[in-house]
Amino acid sequence: MKSGSPPAVDPLISVIVPIYNHAHFIVECLDSIRDEDWPRLELVLLDDGSRDDSLARAQAWVTQNRSRFERVWLETQANQGICKTLNRLIAAARGDFLVLTASDDTLIRGGMRGRLEHLQAHPDHLAVFGQVEVMGDDSRTISRIAKTHRQYARAWRRPQLLTRNLLLNWGLAGPILMSRRETFDPQCGVGPYDETFAYEDLDMYLRFLARKALGFVDQPVGKYRVHASNFCRDKNRPPPRDESYRVWAKYVDQFTGGNRWVVRFQTWKSERARQSGPSARSWLGRQAISLWRKGHRVNVAIRSFLDR
Repeated sequence: MKSGSPPAVDPLISVIVPIYNHAHFIVECLDSIRDEDWPRLELVLLDDGSRDDSLARAQAWVTQNRSRFERVWLETQANQGICKTLNRLIAAARGDFLVLTASDDTLIRGGMRGRLEHLQAHPDHLAVFGQVEVMGDDSRTISRIAKTHRQYARAWRRPQLLTRNLLLNWGLAGPILMSRRETFDPQCGVGPYDETFAYEDLDMYLRFLARKALGFVDQPVGKYRVHASNFCRDKNRPPPRDESYRVWAKYVDQFTGGNRWVVRFQTWKSERARQSGPSARSWLGRQAISLWRKGHRVNVAIRSFLDR
């Protein structure tokens, strides 16, 4: 360091937490954020119209632990859904980097540092994800690494295979994503979450992949909780029948080469979900994706063998 130059300042990381009916889990979630080893943290919380006492428990926790954070922002609203909630959280955050965790999940100590170091070393990446563990209602570990992560991590470690693998084998869950603040700027990033969708994750990850702006760190960074009231398991709030089709259809023209064909076939395959019965195009999509997956597995196996 040159004489007289100011010391380096650690970047501020904002942890954004959408809260919804997780009174039994919210304190454990917040404890895991407090116990992270990164020195500069901001906590941004938004209760999306919970019907239990999630908000009251979060407020009590913040009162006791506010001093750990450089800034705490806690608000509530009438139920708006996950995408609108996330956009409001992002607008309220002031950090240089953003970490998302649901109010029933937890972070693993040290996971922020590994992801931050990756983004600092790869300025072309807008976001990075890591490994996730799986736990149950009682917080006991079900799996040290989620099944899909165990199956596909070999491909994710190779930047040239990561995009193809996620397009063929979508299956990410939990508090694993870290993004740069500018990620959600429509001018220099990929823009805010699409509020016409009930689910937020696939659409946003496809944006990263289309830009070749997503990285992976092979370390556990969070724990995903499996329980009866997970959003994707909530029978009282089923996703729109055409949602998968609409997500894939958005990106048909945003990929090139073989990846464009994968997205096209995923779009055709998902048509069945928006129709009353199977169609020839959906059958063709299923068969094409199956063949792509088999070829991709062979490619990954060969590359892994040659790298030994």
